[in-house]
Amino acid sequence: MRRKLLMFMVLFIVVSGMLAADETGSVFHFSGFPTDIWAARVFAGYTGLSFIDGQETSIETTLSGGWLTRHSYYSGSFDNRELPSVNFDDADTLFHLGFIQDLFGIRQGFIRNNRNGKNLVEGFLYYRGRWEAHVKPDGTNPCFFSLSDNPEKTGIFINAAVTGLAYNNSVRNSHGVKDGLDAKISFEYAPAGINGTADYYSTVCKAMGYLPLYDSNPENRMNLFIVYLADRIRIAANGGSYRPFTIRREDALQLRGFERERTDSKFTAVNNLDIRVNLPSLFIPDIKLGLLGFFDSGFYYEGSSYNGTLFSTGAALYLDLFGAFQGGVRYNYLLKGERMDTQEGHIDLMLTYYF
Repeated sequence: MRRKLLMFMVLFIVVSGMLAADETGSVFHFSGFPTDIWAARVFAGYTGLSFIDGQETSIETTLSGGWLTRHSYYSGSFDNRELPSVNFDDADTLFHLGFIQDLFGIRQGFIRNNRNGKNLVEGFLYYRGRWEAHVKPDGTNPCFFSLSDNPEKTGIFINAAVTGLAYNNSVRNSHGVKDGLDAKISFEYAPAGINGTADYYSTVCKAMGYLPLYDSNPENRMNLFIVYLADRIRIAANGGSYRPFTIRREDALQLRGFERERTDSKFTAVNNLDIRVNLPSLFIPDIKLGLLGFFDSGFYYEGSSYNGTLFSTGAALYLDLFGAFQGGVRYNYLLKGERMDTQEGHIDLMLTYYF
């Protein structure tokens, strides 16, 4: 019975999943509804080479693709952003984005980590090729397609080089709870000479820390009651003669309770602080209920005329599957900032995997 249940859960994730496209590390990254957001990511790597004695060298590729729903909060041009309104109509901002992307290159370890079997310090160099098509939903005319200075109304192709360093020192215990620190700094460059439209650079620095506080039954594989802290700091900066919509969105604030695309700025900084409670396992150790409380703070700066500071808090109840996917309900409350619909608090589906 347990084996059949496990097989069903895995099949459900694979079939009904959607890509959480801003994270890396797993072969597949999924969430759930709405059903007009579908994507998947597949990873393949070869580690038969070793350019540095005793260290891992990986030649790898990550192929992803899908059909996403996106929002654009501009009117007329990229210099004119829409303002919050009680009469806000979401249909004016929503459009579809189909994409295929390949990330191909090399990852080289410099120092081995005996705690988790990974590279403690590693460097990477990738080629990023990304094709996008932008499509209007039936019966609508989103503002994104009428912007006078938008050269990617129907789509775009991006050629970019990505390089950086990573530090991996977190380790999971028998209950799948992380303990330790991970960090990464990356630089992406897409020059005009090899792109028809895109011409940008982007630098991202992030660090994630995890601290277990309490485990009521550490010797038992089945989870009973665990409390731990998780914190993420992320700083991003970008520039260039044309920053594509996707790049601007990737560098925008990941602040719960606020529309992400509205912070697609030249500089962003955010801190996400969670206190997480894992409740008793259901059926097998890696399926369990969880509670989450969070406090987010962020800053964005596009220029003297568009910048701001945001604060939000909230809580969630979710089902955790194998430490890779969380689905549930989350309540978000904005302490500082204003959503497009002017509401301070709202409930949404938590259908992603946390950092």
